[in-house]
Amino acid sequence: MYPDQKAVSTPTSEHLYLKLFEDSSRLSVHLFKDFGMIHGSKVALMAENTIEAVISLFAISRTGANVYLLNPEMSKSQFDNLCEQRKFNVIICEEDLIELAQGQFADEQILPLTKLNSVSVQSLIHTETAARLEKRKAGNVVVLTGGTTGDFKSAGRKQSISDFLNPLVALIDQLDLHWFKSVYIPTPIYHGYGLAALTISILMGSEVHLTPKFNADEACKLIKDNEVEVITLVPLMLQRMLAEDVPSLDSVKRILSGGAALNPSLTETALDQLGPILYNLYGTTEAGFCVIGTPEHLAANPKTIGKTIKGVSRRIDGSTEPNQVGELQIASKWIMGNAESRWIPTGDLAQIDEDGLIFLKGRTDNMIVSGGENVYPKELEDVLVQHEGIKTAAVIGVPDDEFGKRLKAFVVLKSNVNLSEEEIKVWLKSRVARYQMPKAIEFRTELPRTSIGKINKKQLA
Repeated sequence: MYPDQKAVSTPTSEHLYLKLFEDSSRLSVHLFKDFGMIHGSKVALMAENTIEAVISLFAISRTGANVYLLNPEMSKSQFDNLCEQRKFNVIICEEDLIELAQGQFADEQILPLTKLNSVSVQSLIHTETAARLEKRKAGNVVVLTGGTTGDFKSAGRKQSISDFLNPLVALIDQLDLHWFKSVYIPTPIYHGYGLAALTISILMGSEVHLTPKFNADEACKLIKDNEVEVITLVPLMLQRMLAEDVPSLDSVKRILSGGAALNPSLTETALDQLGPILYNLYGTTEAGFCVIGTPEHLAANPKTIGKTIKGVSRRIDGSTEPNQVGELQIASKWIMGNAESRWIPTGDLAQIDEDGLIFLKGRTDNMIVSGGENVYPKELEDVLVQHEGIKTAAVIGVPDDEFGKRLKAFVVLKSNVNLSEEEIKVWLKSRVARYQMPKAIEFRTELPRTSIGKINKKQLA
C-alpha cells in the first residue's frame, strides 16, 4: 500500500516500505533454506531496536516459525533456564551476545544480526536468491513477561485480525493516529508495548524512528530534526525529556505513555507544559491493551489511568460494584491464548468509580497489612512526588515487630535540594494517614530500574 513511503529510520539507515518488504522476504527464504525454519520452529530473537531486528521479526514470522522476543539484558542464569525450558531451534542475536548463546546453541544455530566477514542477518539480506516461499500461515509472536528476577511466563498471540479490531479502532478513534505519519518508538520492541507500537505504526504506513538505546538529549534532537508527531514511551522517558528540552517537542501531537504507571505530578507537568496531548495506555502482557486515559480524563483527575475501551469487561475481585479496592480483572477477545479463564487477573490493585474511571493502587504483591490496616505503597508514592523537592520515590513494605509490616520510602531529591528524613515526615503528617507514615526514608541518587524504566522494587527489597 505504501511502497515509496519511509518505513523505518534508524541513526544509521533508512528503509522504504518496499525495501522493508523485499529485505524481509529475502531473509525469510534464507532462514527457511539455511536454518530450517518451518511452521512450529522456535526461534529466539534477542535484540535492541535496530533495522535488522525489525526485518528478522517479519522474516521469522513469514517462515511460519514462532518467534520468542528475549530481553538482551537478561542474566546468564535466566537465559540458560529459558533455553532449557523452551528448547529453541535457532537464536538470532546481537553480536556481543554470541558468547552467551554458545553455551546453549551449536554454532550453526546462532545467527548474529551483524558481524563483519561472517554470515549474519545483515549479510543474508544482501544475498540475492531467486527462490520465494509459498504462502503459509504466519508464526506466532511470543512475549516473555515477568523475569526481573523470577521465572518467565510466555504470552503468545494468535494472529486474528477480527480479535484485534476493537483495540485498533480505539487507538484510531480516540487518538486519531491515522492522521500522523511520523512515530518515534524508544521503548524496546521485545516488550509487549514496544511491539504493539511497531506493528500498529507499520499497519498505518507511518515512518517509524527507532534507536537502540534511549538518551534524552538525543531523543529530543531526533524529535526536533524529524518533526516527529507521535511518541510512544514510558513515564521515565517523558520525565527526562521534559527536564532536557521542552521546546524540542513542539512538533509532537500525541504522547502515548505506557509500560509503567504515570505519577500524578508528572501528568500535571506534561499537560501544563505541552498541552492536551498526553494519553495513558494501560495493558498487561497477558490481558493486552485495554484502557485509555485521554487528556480530558487526566486533566480532570491526574491519578486515573482512564476507562476501558470497547470490547473490554472489567471487575474488581469478581465484583462490578464501584469504589471497591481489589485486584483488577480483565476479559476480552484478545487476551493471551494460553489463558485458563475468560477473566485475566492483572496483578494490579485498583478502584473503579461511578463514572468508570480506573485508579491503580499498586501491585497485589506490594500491598501490606500494617496493624490490621490494608496499606498501599503507591498512595504514599503519589503523595511524596508532590513535594517540590522530591524528584521520584518508591515505597515498599518492611518487617516491623509492633505492626507486622510498615512502609519504607526510597527518595531521590531534585538537584541542589537538601531535605532530612524528619523534614519529609513533618510535611507528610497532614497529608497521609498514621498507618501510611513511613517507618524510614532512605535517600538515593537514583533508583534501580528494569529495562523499560519501571522501578525495580524486588531489587530494593
